[in-house]
Amino acid sequence: MQILSTLTLPTLRNIFLNRPSTDLRKPLQGTESLLSSLADHFTKGSASALLGGLECLRLRKSQRHAINNAFLKQRTDKLLYGLIVADGKLVSVIRPRRHSLHPSDLKLIFNMLFESGGISAGGGENWVPLCLPAFNNNGYLYMYVSFIDGPPSSGASSQPADASPASGGQTAIILVSPDKESFFELKQMRDAVVASLEKNGLLAIIRAAASAGRPAIPAIAAGSQVSHFLYKSRANVQFSMSALDPVFASPIARRRLMTLYHQLHASVHAKHSAMRVLHCVSDEATSLAWVTPIFEFYCVAGPNVSRATITQGANKIIQWAKREEERIFIIGGGVF
Repeated sequence: MQILSTLTLPTLRNIFLNRPSTDLRKPLQGTESLLSSLADHFTKGSASALLGGLECLRLRKSQRHAINNAFLKQRTDKLLYGLIVADGKLVSVIRPRRHSLHPSDLKLIFNMLFESGGISAGGGENWVPLCLPAFNNNGYLYMYVSFIDGPPSSGASSQPADASPASGGQTAIILVSPDKESFFELKQMRDAVVASLEKNGLLAIIRAAASAGRPAIPAIAAGSQVSHFLYKSRANVQFSMSALDPVFASPIARRRLMTLYHQLHASVHAKHSAMRVLHCVSDEATSLAWVTPIFEFYCVAGPNVSRATITQGANKIIQWAKREEERIFIIGGGVF
């Protein structure tokens, strides 16, 4: 899919029909950094790749609604999709009523922007042709990307302890158009959106939420012995996770955590498996996987935590996720 975003399906077919032994390194020249970073990303483990979903910035429903409205009011006719992203997490998405943005296409955009580091490291403005295969694998769209500079809201640190390393805590506006000549029109829209967000205090709200980082388990489920969790809404194809610090502060600890999640995920999703709840105990950790038609839940606790205790903690977190659904997930987004 990531290669299709660069070359399109007809181009790939034409290449291999005419020369089946073609070396793709030449047509993919310039994407080496992206593909290398993705390989490294998947090797180290990624909650987003594992769950096949995106993480959203936690905001009040009214705040997200205000951001969507500010975004929609400045929309240009050349716009197909619009996104606001902060610290690698989706803040807002606006789209035509007839065209939803497929999660796999969203993931391609996120990979391109935040995994390779090339575009985000450059900052400023970028104009990127790309193919979104789930939307149309036969042609290109054009993506205007602007990283908004400036300090976070007062009283908040510039980056949360568990912020996405690739995103660097940045806030970005992404505008996608089918018109390759729409750069300046999209730039004007970007300027108008930023001015509106700043005027209404919404940009400060976004930065404060990004600086706050992911939720800590003691604030969600007081007294719980769960160390970390992943919760995916299957309907929204989005997930939420707890802060990695302090238990999983080191890269080695994080990699072990993701390895454990991969093992849990593989077990409950194994072909012909009827398992919906899986409890595992090892010398290093106690873990739980719980899959229903509505959600997927995975959590980890210490090695001596009983099944009853980890299940009790899991229930508290799941109830929190259900209560907070409209804050931790984007349901519908802005439609025009």
